[in-house]
Amino acid sequence: MKQRLSIIIIALLLAVQAGYCRGFDSVFNEFKKKEDVTYISMPPFVTWLGKNLGGVNDVPMADKVKSMKMLVPESRCEPLINMINNTDSGCEELLRMNDDGDVVKIWMDSKGDKIKKLYLLNYSDSECTFMELKGDFKKSDILKFVNESNNK
Repeated sequence: MKQRLSIIIIALLLAVQAGYCRGFDSVFNEFKKKEDVTYISMPPFVTWLGKNLGGVNDVPMADKVKSMKMLVPESRCEPLINMINNTDSGCEELLRMNDDGDVVKIWMDSKGDKIKKLYLLNYSDSECTFMELKGDFKKSDILKFVNESNNK
C-alpha cells in the first residue's frame, strides 16, 4: 500500500512539473557572458521610465511589459539557436513561422488567462534576436496585436 501511494504521489508531482514553464533562463545565463553577444536587460523601473518618458504610447502592448531581456549575437547565431531549440523550457509554443528563411518562434508562460512571459526568437541567415518579455498580458491582447499588425 505504501509503495502504491508513493508511486501515485510521484506521478502527480511529475504531472504538475510537466505543465510548468521553466523558461529559458539557462540560455540567457550562458550567452550573456559571451564576448560576441550583446545582452540587454531592462528591469521594471527602466521599463516604466521608457514607457512614461519615451513616447511608446503608439506601440501595441507596450503598457503591459514589466521587464525585458534580449540576446543579440554579433557573429554566429547557430549556437544560440541550437541551445534554444534543445532546451526543454516547458513553455507552450504560441507561433512558428518561416517566411523565405526568416524564422519567428514565440513561446508563452501562462497562468490561466494571464500570460506572464513571452519568449521571441527571430532569425535569418545573417542575424538573430532572442527576447524575454515579462508582464501581465491577456490572450486577447495578443490577438489584438496580431490583428493590428496584419492591418498595417
